Amino acid sequence: MAEEKKEKSGGDDPYVVIIFLVLLLGLAGYLIERFLNFRHSDLSFLEWAKAYFLGIRPFIIVISATVSLLFLIGIIRSIKQLTKLHHEMQLKFHSVHHAGSSHAIPEERINKRWEKVEKLITSQNMSDWKVAILEADVMLEEMVDQIGYPGESLGEKLKNVERSDFTTVELAWEAHKIRNALAHEGSDFMITHREALRVIGLFEQVFKEFQYI
Repeated sequence: MAEEKKEKSGGDDPYVVIIFLVLLLGLAGYLIERFLNFRHSDLSFLEWAKAYFLGIRPFIIVISATVSLLFLIGIIRSIKQLTKLHHEMQLKFHSVHHAGSSHAIPEERINKRWEKVEKLITSQNMSDWKVAILEADVMLEEMVDQIGYPGESLGEKLKNVERSDFTTVELAWEAHKIRNALAHEGSDFMITHREALRVIGLFEQVFKEFQYI
């Protein structure tokens, strides 16, 4: 809550502006003082200009550094805001697709199916671990269908994924490849419980990115 108020109030911007104005007023006062001294001195214009420049050089350096710092702060904040906006738009985009899809699956059903996967993966039987992986892969394809990626198979759909909108796509690929090996080898496919848990963990990370479970 405090962070939200800080963002709305502009953070420390007023302090930065005040510091900049103080430096600016200091430079203006120094310039006026140097000009008045010139009017009452016996120096030639060139001599006065040289002394004048050497005198204000420290102020110019300070002002330049301050302006550069302000620009840097502005760039960093702009990048943060753009990143936040992109994330919000990404979530909104996927929410719209999920809500409007004709293949939409009730959230309660999704959760029950995932609970079934979790129950199977905790079994002592390898056959149950295999079923858990197959079931998780089916859920993955249904999720990708809801998002709207085209393709005849899950592999083709994953190839059409926009990586900036699907940050866990590599995890999805890895899990799907293991599922394919399981489907092709059938009973000859051997997997340890530790590896099966890891594969289900990959599916879980993908589903959580899209708030699918």
